[in-house]
Amino acid sequence: SWQEGADGSGIGEWVEYDLDRTYQMGEIHLWLGNWNDSQDTDYFYGNNRPMDLRITVWEEEEMTFDYTYIRGRESGNRPEGFPGYARGSRIRFTIESVYAGDTWDDTCIAEISIYGSAV
Repeated sequence: SWQEGADGSGIGEWVEYDLDRTYQMGEIHLWLGNWNDSQDTDYFYGNNRPMDLRITVWEEEEMTFDYTYIRGRESGNRPEGFPGYARGSRIRFTIESVYAGDTWDDTCIAEISIYGSAV
């Protein structure tokens, strides 16, 4: 799980993956928020969760996609509109806005899964 540690809510902070080669990224699944304890929602609702993310993929050119998280504790959220043709060797997830947590001001992303095939 990634928890940004910047002052404030984390808007503008990002997590980036440098992949070992170029991939055709067909699908992304996001588990946003703090899923530290699946039986207790204190961490999930206590921390900020990304509401809007900018997803940027790089190879020869930059491709940017916007994703809005629908509030809730559901898992496996797929960014709608993320095309199956996104190709790159680097991908960045930038926090654009957040759902405020009840207790803490840090924004969390529990897991990011990137599915695709090497090009």
